[in-house]
Amino acid sequence: MKYGILLLSLGLSACAGGLLQRESSVEVSEVARSSQCNSQGPETRISLLRDTAAVTAWQEQRGVDFNGARLPQGPFALVEMGERNSGGYGLAISRLAGRRSGDLILRGTFVAPGADDMSTQAITSPCVLVSLPREGYDTIEIVDQDGRLRGSVAAAP
Repeated sequence: MKYGILLLSLGLSACAGGLLQRESSVEVSEVARSSQCNSQGPETRISLLRDTAAVTAWQEQRGVDFNGARLPQGPFALVEMGERNSGGYGLAISRLAGRRSGDLILRGTFVAPGADDMSTQAITSPCVLVSLPREGYDTIEIVDQDGRLRGSVAAAP
């Protein structure tokens, strides 16, 4: 019983302190993907690309072709899984994102081959380009299927 009271009081103090903030739903859409984004290193990265010109410049710099994807006006988040030493890796971004106190939270599923899975022996670097809402957030975060923060970027100009 005393543990229940302790947990209740901790929960109430967290609510009062603003730690448990509500998240509103936001819809985003995947507009392009590639299994070979020529990422620099193994880290997951998220980049803000303001418009289609920025996407085109990024593609030219990296040598990536999104196969003529029809792009809306922008802005966009480019989520890179990072460089991997074999095939079998993938990344998917959910259409359902969240907004909480200035943060736009993207939810990703990061796929890796199993230890016994056969995969190609070629370096891959999956990425996904996501169309974002125009405003209403200061930071964009990517959270994986286990709830771990994989990366963030400031949305300010």
